[in-house]
Amino acid sequence: RRIISVTFKILAINTGVDPIQTQKVEVLQPTKLPETILNLLNNMGKSSHVIYSDGTTMWTCHHMAVRGSSSGYHRTPIKYHAFAAEIQ
Repeated sequence: RRIISVTFKILAINTGVDPIQTQKVEVLQPTKLPETILNLLNNMGKSSHVIYSDGTTMWTCHHMAVRGSSSGYHRTPIKYHAFAAEIQ
């Protein structure tokens, strides 16, 4: 039996500051992915979003809460992002 290791490269982008801030994280366990994304969004602020690839699709994630920390996020498939090379 062969175990396949998957590494998710995640990039958090805060466009609410000048210059734009980015933070790159790698996650080895798929079960930790949602928690890591949510933590990045809440730490980077409301003007931030996260992009990552699951190997076949590139996704962007955004805050759900209007005020305060988000308890969830919206996830949308995308075909292009200016920072996509950072997670390939």
